[in-house]
Amino acid sequence: MGGVNLEMLMNAIGDMVNYYERDDDNLRDELLCFLALLNRAKPLPEAEMETVLRRIRMHDPLLEADPWVQEYAGRQKAEGEVRGIRLSIETIVQTRFPSLFDLAMERLEQMHNPLTLQRVLIAMSAAQNERKARHYLMALQDSK
Repeated sequence: MGGVNLEMLMNAIGDMVNYYERDDDNLRDELLCFLALLNRAKPLPEAEMETVLRRIRMHDPLLEADPWVQEYAGRQKAEGEVRGIRLSIETIVQTRFPSLFDLAMERLEQMHNPLTLQRVLIAMSAAQNERKARHYLMALQDSK
C-alpha cells in the first residue's frame, strides 16, 4: 500500500460514511472490510494508524452488532485469556523453579484450553518443591 497517508485514509472513511449515509448495513460491511485491510497491511506508523482506528471506532455500535465481529471479539478475548494464564505460569515457574522453565514451556506449547491452563497455574503455585513440580509437568505429556 505504497503512497498511503493519514489524510487519504481519513478521506476514504469520510467518503464511505457520506456514500452510505442512510444504509447502516452496507456502511458496517464496508468499514469491516476496510478495517480488515488496514489490520493486514498496516500502511501507516502506529500513531497514525491509531488516529484512523479512532475514526472507525466512532461507528462501533454498527460494528459491534455484526455477528462476525462478535465472534471475532470472543476469539480475541479467549486468546488473551490463554496468553495471560501462560504468562502467569511462566512467571511462577521462572521464579520458583527456574530449572524447569524449558520443560514447562515445552509442555504448555500445545495447550490452548483456559481451564486446563488454570489447573497448571494452580499446580505450579501449590507445588511444595521442584520434584513435585517436575512430576506434574511430566504428567502433562501423558494427559495430552
